[in-house]
Amino acid sequence: MSSVLRVLGIAGLAAAITGVGAVLGELLTLSNRVVSGALQLAAGVLVAIVFVDLLPPAVRGLALGRVVLVFFLGSALFVLFDYASAWHTGRHGRGEPATGSASLFVGIVGDFLIDAVVIGIGAALDLGTGLLLAVGMAIAQAPLAFVAIATAKAQGMPTGRRRSLIMVFFAIIAVGVLLGYLVLKNQPETVILTLVAASGGFLITAAAEVMVPDAIGFLERKGPSLTPIWFTLGLTGMSLFKLTGK
Repeated sequence: MSSVLRVLGIAGLAAAITGVGAVLGELLTLSNRVVSGALQLAAGVLVAIVFVDLLPPAVRGLALGRVVLVFFLGSALFVLFDYASAWHTGRHGRGEPATGSASLFVGIVGDFLIDAVVIGIGAALDLGTGLLLAVGMAIAQAPLAFVAIATAKAQGMPTGRRRSLIMVFFAIIAVGVLLGYLVLKNQPETVILTLVAASGGFLITAAAEVMVPDAIGFLERKGPSLTPIWFTLGLTGMSLFKLTGK
C-alpha cells in the first residue's frame, strides 16, 4: 500500500507542475497572435514527443507492418472523434461559445494520459525512475496545459468550464500514472508498444488536423506573420531536450 501512496505522490507532483501552465493560461489575457504562437509551439512539442519518444521503441520492438497499422488506427480514432465533435457542434449551433475546440482539448488530454501512463510504468520499474520521468514529462506538459486554457479563454469558454478542464488535467494525470503502475506493468512488451504506436498516430493527427489549423485561424486578417516559426522552435527544442536527456 505504501508503494501505491508513493506513486500517487509522484502523480501529484507531475500534476502540480503541469497545473502551473494551466493556471497561467487562466490568469493571463493574451492577444490572438500570442495564443497562435503558443498553439504552434505546443504542436511542435507534440510532434517531437511522438517521433523522439514514442515511435522509436515501437519500431525497434514490433514488426514494421504492425506499427504502421496501429499508427493508422490511432490516427483514425482521432479523426472519428473530430468528426463526431464537429457533428455535435453543428447540431447544437455553431455560435455556442461553450463548445470550444473539443478536439484540441482531447488531443492534449490524450498526450497527458499517455505521458502519465509512461510515468506509472517507470515507477513500476523503480520509484526513482518514475520520479525523474514525472518531473521531465510534466515540464513538457505545462506549455500544453497553458495552450489548452488560453485557447479556451480566447474562444469564449465560460470560467467554470475552464476550471473544470483544469481539474480534468489533474485527474487524468493521476489516473494515467496509476493505470501504468497497476495495470500495464505486467503486460507483455508487445502490448505496451502497440498502444504506444497507436498513441503516436492519435497525437500526430491532433497536431496536424486541429492544433495547427486553430493556430492559423487565430491569425486570420492579421496580415503576414512569422508566428509559425514557433512550431519549428517547439519541434527542435523538445527534440533537443529529449535527446540530451537520454
